[in-house]
Amino acid sequence: MNEREALELALSSLNQSGKSDLVARYESELAAYFGTAHAVAVSSGSAAIEATLVALGARPGKRVLVSAAAPLPTLMPILATGAAPKFVDCLPRSPAMDPDQVVPAVDDSVVAAVEVPLWGYPLQQARMHRALAQAKIPLVEDASHAHGALTTDGHHVGTHGSAGCFSTHHMKMLSTGEGGFILTDSPTLARSIRSYCRLADLDGVHDGRNYKPSAFTAAIGLARLGQLDHKVAARRQAAGDTMALLERLPVQELDTHGTPNGYNLVISLPDATEWRSFHLALAAEGISTDPVTYRYSVGYAKPRTARWAVGCPNAESLVWQLVQLPTANVTPEATADAVLRAWERWA
Repeated sequence: MNEREALELALSSLNQSGKSDLVARYESELAAYFGTAHAVAVSSGSAAIEATLVALGARPGKRVLVSAAAPLPTLMPILATGAAPKFVDCLPRSPAMDPDQVVPAVDDSVVAAVEVPLWGYPLQQARMHRALAQAKIPLVEDASHAHGALTTDGHHVGTHGSAGCFSTHHMKMLSTGEGGFILTDSPTLARSIRSYCRLADLDGVHDGRNYKPSAFTAAIGLARLGQLDHKVAARRQAAGDTMALLERLPVQELDTHGTPNGYNLVISLPDATEWRSFHLALAAEGISTDPVTYRYSVGYAKPRTARWAVGCPNAESLVWQLVQLPTANVTPEATADAVLRAWERWA
């Protein structure tokens, strides 16, 4: 089914709301593709995170462990639940939470931990899983960048914790314009998330939101899910070709613990006193990185989150030491040429 056929199917549907049969079909195909028992489609990636955390007990007075390298789109849904983030430093040159800091950070207020495989790179999770299991804290993966990324065991990123949350914003590998979904193997968690996203089934007792997607969102998702493998393969190829063209520079690709999906090619700059100037030099060559485009910074560096600031030196270094390069809408040769010109200006 192509996109036009999918939209015509939605237009002819008697119910075009979140209760459409197309939404149920989309959820079923998402679960089958990713290999989970349940999928719940929602209106955005933010809704996915918020609903999942609420179902896990996030509310005022509670805390959610999160890497200090997490961006605002991960942090805002935490705040929307009324809970507060509890920042944990990341590993050196990786957005993954440092497992050695997780257990000491746990107290009775912590209800969940959120990991963020930024830019489609799988994270080192074995020690993290053990640390969280020891502390009896559920893991939520904010896999908004990670559609099609695989961990070392060959399973999809977003399927290793209690739940995986995905965005289908127009920039994502699986895009419906706006939208999102949650993956889980827990029927209880899936039921709680679904209820929250459907105004608590109008029971008048529990809190809830209208976070349902429309039949049109589901239709586009159904059509594009079948294209995801091809898109991931093309982006991986572009990332590999670009990295090969940069082989003479003293940079390395972000460490991975599996197979990235090519959302970005991320390179790590060598130790230096000033990384920010390289990002600005690269922007002058037409490639704008996340700190430049989205004001990406350490999670507690914003006025909205500053009250929870702690010292996280690895995360503070990571913000400017990692460089996000495009893998779509520009050739590897053009990207590499821009990087080389920026390097000559910076080095």
